[in-house]
Amino acid sequence: MPKFFLPLFIFSFWASLGGAEPIEPQASLAWQLHRTTIPLTDTVPPFFSNSQAFTPGKLVQLQPQETVWLQTILPRTVWKDPGIYFRGHWELTLLEIYIGKQRIFRCVYEKCEGGGDLKRVFIIELPEKYIGQSMTFRLEASGGGSFNAPLIQGGNRADHFVEAVRYDFNRLSIGVFLLLIGIFQMIIWIRSRTHPATLAFGCFALTAGMLDIRTCDFMLVLFPADTFWNYVELLGYPLMLASLFAFIEQIFGTGPYFITRRIWQIILVYFGVSLILVVLDLVEVPTLGIFFSIASQAFLVLIFPIFWQIWKKGHPAKRPFAIGILVMMAVGVNDTLIVLGRIEWVQWMLHWGALVFVLVLGFILERHFADIRSRLQRINEATSRFVPHQLLTQLGRNSITEVQLGDQLQKTMTVLFSDIRSFTTLSESMTPAENFRFINNYLSQMGPIVRQHHGFIDKYIGDAIMALFDSPENALNASIAMLHQKDVWNQQRLKNREAPIQIGIGLNTGNVMLGTVGESNRMEGTVISDAVNLASRIEGMTKVYGTPLIISENTYQGLATPVEHAVRFIDRVTVKGKSRPVVVYEVFDADSLELRQKKESIALEFEKGWHAFQHLEYVEALRHFKACLQLHPEDLATQVYLERCHAAVKGDFTG
Repeated sequence: MPKFFLPLFIFSFWASLGGAEPIEPQASLAWQLHRTTIPLTDTVPPFFSNSQAFTPGKLVQLQPQETVWLQTILPRTVWKDPGIYFRGHWELTLLEIYIGKQRIFRCVYEKCEGGGDLKRVFIIELPEKYIGQSMTFRLEASGGGSFNAPLIQGGNRADHFVEAVRYDFNRLSIGVFLLLIGIFQMIIWIRSRTHPATLAFGCFALTAGMLDIRTCDFMLVLFPADTFWNYVELLGYPLMLASLFAFIEQIFGTGPYFITRRIWQIILVYFGVSLILVVLDLVEVPTLGIFFSIASQAFLVLIFPIFWQIWKKGHPAKRPFAIGILVMMAVGVNDTLIVLGRIEWVQWMLHWGALVFVLVLGFILERHFADIRSRLQRINEATSRFVPHQLLTQLGRNSITEVQLGDQLQKTMTVLFSDIRSFTTLSESMTPAENFRFINNYLSQMGPIVRQHHGFIDKYIGDAIMALFDSPENALNASIAMLHQKDVWNQQRLKNREAPIQIGIGLNTGNVMLGTVGESNRMEGTVISDAVNLASRIEGMTKVYGTPLIISENTYQGLATPVEHAVRFIDRVTVKGKSRPVVVYEVFDADSLELRQKKESIALEFEKGWHAFQHLEYVEALRHFKACLQLHPEDLATQVYLERCHAAVKGDFTG
């Protein structure tokens, strides 16, 4: 690598923005073109007097068995570090450079002095005695044709290098950009290993970038390792084409495009066989390159029927894919016409087409992933209706896909149980469709209330609801709101001449175990705890005491501000499965103002009666409960205790 590479590369970036002239002013040379038949000797003819003026880079018509001579007189100005810079052409079969009668360079077919072939860029050092000498280029193409002659410039060799960088700056920038995109996508795929489309897109961008860089003049000057670049070209094109068809398959699916899978599989087989043949030195690289060039044209033709199927199917990516195809077709036609010498406007566009096509494929890939994310979001939203997101959060999972059988967590929570009173009787008067419509209507009003108060529904058991809350306060506020909503719904039912409903709610706070149960193919989230069973028992007590909401002592003690709620003591009972008695309270915040006032007025008298009853002072207890009944005749809890007192006086009470 030249020692001046780094400063010149920095300078070339500035020059590419118009900051410097790449070639010294005295390097402008007047060229003459002359044609002869291919001579039998290597003798340089004298300077032609009948030559025509020629501007390097313009279109040249070359006939078979014809030699084109390009001549100029080098200036008498002394150049610092003098050299000749020119770009070859793939149709050339012979190129020679003479200073006066002395040949300083020769390249025949694929063999050039100093290595390389006629497709690469050369910076040739001039001999010391060049001032005022004639310089002659001899060009031949055995097959003839129309092509753009090599661009030839004289001047400082360092300036030539800068010119090479400047000339290829856009192509190099695009190549590096595509290379970075490819590397980035490959890293993403290596880390995730979940989206083959990412691998295909990354491989396509990576190979497109490498092939684009491979065509840059100054890269060939810096790294004139022809074998390496031949391998890049030989292996890059098959990989790029295979990646394109693999990408089409991943994005648009197989179905009518099943042929895409066969194509990229065939190309990869070719890739492997070619590599083996070249390594074993059984076939030359150019031979395989010509074969694949012909085959690739046939493969690319198949894109059109594939695209037609995509368009007919109405795939959402059809329009951007069409734009990419049309752009590649346009730049392909442009560059083909340049190669064939049919146009004089020499502006290679393939690298711009590759950039646009990669960006289009990237846009399609992003839309593909956006669709996947949207579908996953909808799936998550759907599964969240079966598995509460709050349950996943409690288990430390972000998605249902992360849940494993046996995931579990133990913590203190408040359990809510609610049930519709006399639902069996109510359902018997309705058809199955009416039953489901009724239950869904009811649950659709209660479910949001639970979520609004930071709880989540663990399960529906027919018309019953089991919900979990992190705090007793939230659970109690949700219960009160559910009772208010029930009253609102009853008003609507009365307007529709439907019977009103009543519900009972029981709350209990304690340690619960959240987790997943089942087997590998069928699992569900659940709660296992004695606290859950007790909450269910407490909900059942609402039927006994004629109150819609009863809470346990644990829940009552867990309230931050119990005085803000209308609460009265109800009983201390020993429920089934519990050895120790449980104190329960009625919360009547949801009752009407009149009913709340009545319950508050008898609360103290009711508790005195309960204590007398517990001390077996049944006559005293009767007196207190009768006093309660006078103030609130409809109080079912008082009526229950009166019956117990009468039974105890008679000796019939065994509770």
